[in-house]
Amino acid sequence: MFKQYIKLISNTTPSKSWKVIRTVLNWITIPIKLLLIGLLGVFGIVYNKVAYKKRKPELRDFSLKNKQDRLKRILKTLPVVQNDQFDLYLPRNKMTDVLNGANHNTDHQCLRQGLYAMLMSKIGKRTFQMDNALTQFISDGRFLLRGYKWDFEKNKFVNNAQSVSGDMLLGLCLGMLDTDQTNPSQDFLIESYDQLISSIIENDYSLIEMERPKDAPYTELYDEQLKELKNRKEDVRIKSSRAMWQPGLETVGAQALTILAALKVGAKKVKNRDAEKEYWKLFFKQGYSLLALLPTAYLPNRRGYFNDSNCINALYVLLRLADTALERMVYKFALRYVFNLSKSWYNPYFTGLVKEVVPSLVDDKYLKEVREYLYEEDPSIYAMDEATSIQSKLVPIPLSLLNSSEFPYESKQDYYIVKGTGVAVRTGLGDLAAMVLLEEDLDFVLMPDNKAKLT
Repeated sequence: MFKQYIKLISNTTPSKSWKVIRTVLNWITIPIKLLLIGLLGVFGIVYNKVAYKKRKPELRDFSLKNKQDRLKRILKTLPVVQNDQFDLYLPRNKMTDVLNGANHNTDHQCLRQGLYAMLMSKIGKRTFQMDNALTQFISDGRFLLRGYKWDFEKNKFVNNAQSVSGDMLLGLCLGMLDTDQTNPSQDFLIESYDQLISSIIENDYSLIEMERPKDAPYTELYDEQLKELKNRKEDVRIKSSRAMWQPGLETVGAQALTILAALKVGAKKVKNRDAEKEYWKLFFKQGYSLLALLPTAYLPNRRGYFNDSNCINALYVLLRLADTALERMVYKFALRYVFNLSKSWYNPYFTGLVKEVVPSLVDDKYLKEVREYLYEEDPSIYAMDEATSIQSKLVPIPLSLLNSSEFPYESKQDYYIVKGTGVAVRTGLGDLAAMVLLEEDLDFVLMPDNKAKLT
């Protein structure tokens, strides 16, 4: 029975009868989802305020000159590969390996590249090469890659086509926010996104698998369809097990925000009429505006913290592009809820995003404290890829002791590293994001000078 249900929800062309059934199930369960998630969330907000004690930050120099020097150090050591065609961010590139586009971890690269492009837009340093690198994550107008790297032996790109997830799509949305249809250098990126969002709509609000999925029972469903199609792999159409956003029992607020953000980008930045139509259809007729109000829950034994980041990224996109007072009201309520789930951890990335779209949620005292915690340590050029940690009730944890190798501000910030078990990897995007989003008076003048070559 479970397999049959998975088969129904993973079908890219559902029957009319199933659409009716799932819509009914969706509306029946919306109140239950909101009640459970909301109660858990309120408990989490109260618990975090009571359980954690704020530590005092170490005082540092907060002068403009110090901030400028800090930013220059971050940009100088940022792990990117650059040439005439590409400016690509390289997550978790080992310190012992060169920055040549062949050694990095590709698992969350699309998310990181989108954020990198958005941040460089904010400091007036975005280039065609960054957009070109971002465009390459969209394959054949139908697929979204997790990442890619260069294979020097085969002299070609090697794609990470594992089951893609919604956070990759949100990263792409971040990178699309500052695109302009009047800018010829962004034509390819805009056209590719237009094709991708049309494919998502065509495939019943989902991304589709580019390769054989690893998660059962999706593997079996893929194999069955491949056999029916006489091994014509290019014709297989099965929803990504981690990127489907259709109405139904399985869809909650985080998924609702993801597809709403993607459609809103399609409507506003690409002028895709179908995207706008489907956005309002989901917003009203399928109750996604209600699901969005309480998009994520507090589950201390299972909840990582990454889902908070996804929700805040989506809400940031939606609030920047909102057209109506109703949209702003819904998304502002949701942002207040998600932000309060982790406000006691003084996350500079979250704070910077929230400050830009809903300034009233971040008062001057809180913003000052976030900056103090950020600047108490020098930015690090490396992190441990894996580590053993213990929980602390004294927060926020100093950045150098956070158990995170790729982007520290989406990992739980109440765990101290007690033992490094992995290897040192290059980092820096988190430091860049925190500074660019928090500060408004910096003279951004320097681009990275570690120009690696991708041939």
